[in-house]
Amino acid sequence: MTIPALTPLPEAPSRQDTQEDFAAKGNSFLAALPGLQTELNTSIGQMNVVFGEIEDLSDTAVAAAGAATTEAGIATGAAGTATTQAGIATAKAGEASDSASAALGYRDQAETYRNQALTYRNEAEAIVGFDGSYTSLTGLPTLFSGSYGDLTGKPTLFSGSYDDLTEKPTIPSGYMSGLDRATVAQVRSLGADVGLTADRVLDAAALVAQSGSSNFTPDWRDFISVEYAVTANRTINNPTNVIPGTTRVFILLSSNSTFRTITLGTNFKKPPAISVNSTNIMVLSVYARSATELVCSQVSYT
Repeated sequence: MTIPALTPLPEAPSRQDTQEDFAAKGNSFLAALPGLQTELNTSIGQMNVVFGEIEDLSDTAVAAAGAATTEAGIATGAAGTATTQAGIATAKAGEASDSASAALGYRDQAETYRNQALTYRNEAEAIVGFDGSYTSLTGLPTLFSGSYGDLTGKPTLFSGSYDDLTEKPTIPSGYMSGLDRATVAQVRSLGADVGLTADRVLDAAALVAQSGSSNFTPDWRDFISVEYAVTANRTINNPTNVIPGTTRVFILLSSNSTFRTITLGTNFKKPPAISVNSTNIMVLSVYARSATELVCSQVSYT
């Protein structure tokens, strides 16, 4: 019985490979392992069959040698046919010896094949733990993520702030220290030493919509003009964070044709009553004489 040769494994991945080659070789190598395992199991099974055949041949040779010895004794005792029987016995003994030698050679060769197969199987089992991923290797270098923050010895990136500059002239006290552009919130709240630009003023002046489904406590810093379309009679409470010397505009109306009454907080120096619907609208301008004295003037239109 011929023991089949093992199919060579594809090239194994190496740490010197590129990441793409490494993944491709790893996948190919792992895909070949189940086939190698099947071939090894088949070869080992056939080797076991050969071992059985060898043992049978060895037993046959021993039996033949015994038979030859018996025949030699018979030949010796037989006067008339001693020479012939002796020749036959000698020939059989030679054949038995040759068979025994051949059997021992086959056994040694089979043992070599079996040891080699076991070595391949052990190596394959050791490699099965490798999943083909670069990160499953040990001692591998950290991959660069592509982020600027991963670099060492990098210069500090300029944020756009005047304070990031080196050897900058000193700005006199009381002047804008950051040379930064104001945000919409900073324009409305007048709360930062930043640059005022036309586009930010335009953005800050945009009309803000306030839900009319509940009473309204205005934050003076959240808007310059606000539209309040009420769904029922509502109250505008005293504002918070009032900035004296500034004005805010309230567009007051109802969400439908039903007239609604809007009551103002005690800090508003206000008209006696506000009654509006969806087409009878009031524009209420409020000047903050102080944080608690809010002087109102109103214009109604349809």
